[in-house]
Amino acid sequence: MTILGKILVIVNAVFCLVAFFLIIAVHAASTNWHAQADYNKKALEVAQGNAETYKIEAENARKEENDKVVKARTEFESVKKERDNFKRDSEDFKARFEQEVNKGKIIDVNRDSITAELNRRKTEIDQLNSQVAGRDKRMLELEKEKKDLRDRAVTNEIAARSEQERNQQLLAQLETLTKENQRLQASASGGVSSPGSEKSPPPEDVEGVVKAVDLQSGYITITIGSDAGLSKNNTLEVYRLKPEPRYLGTVRILDVRANEAVAKLIGTPRRGQIQVGDRVASNIAARR
Repeated sequence: MTILGKILVIVNAVFCLVAFFLIIAVHAASTNWHAQADYNKKALEVAQGNAETYKIEAENARKEENDKVVKARTEFESVKKERDNFKRDSEDFKARFEQEVNKGKIIDVNRDSITAELNRRKTEIDQLNSQVAGRDKRMLELEKEKKDLRDRAVTNEIAARSEQERNQQLLAQLETLTKENQRLQASASGGVSSPGSEKSPPPEDVEGVVKAVDLQSGYITITIGSDAGLSKNNTLEVYRLKPEPRYLGTVRILDVRANEAVAKLIGTPRRGQIQVGDRVASNIAARR
């Protein structure tokens, strides 16, 4: 075999080997392409499944986000409302605080005024206490004066009673002397009395006061009448106690009414004219 034949054999063998390698490569490439295609198909299906999953997750996530947004918006509105309420409350608190501050200022002013008023009242109370102390002292003095006056009044009453008893004794003596005088006059005239001079006292013991005097007619009005037992032509004795006991004479009743009577003096007045305030009685000796 020649060298060329050997070369051709070698070349042919090389080409066979190359073809074989090419066939193997094509076969391997074809096999790899189908496998890759299956893989890619499966990957595509997986990718589509993942896409659907991602889509669902995305929708869920979007829905959740929307819910979160709504919730966040609701919370924001609530927070905004709370902020507005807080702001309003803060403004109200500020206004109330200012009012309290103003009230505090007014209270301070009122406190000063009340303090001044209390000081004034305290001064007045001190003055009143001083006046009360003076009044108590004056009351003690008046009480002492009252006691002195009471003692003096008791002494004067005792003296007045003694004087009254003495006056009654004098009146009794005066009446006795008057009767004795009348008896002597009757004896001197031979036992014949002048007309109308007889005494006729009322049956009951009475006493009254002269309340009116007519100087021209000589009539007097007394404070007792028929209610006291007086009747016409009764006689009463007239006397005066002050300023000194004095017997004034006898009067005869001329006219009688229920609570007063008109009388006239029998004879001439004795030791003075009859005056308003003089006393009349049926029996002077009984006026004790």
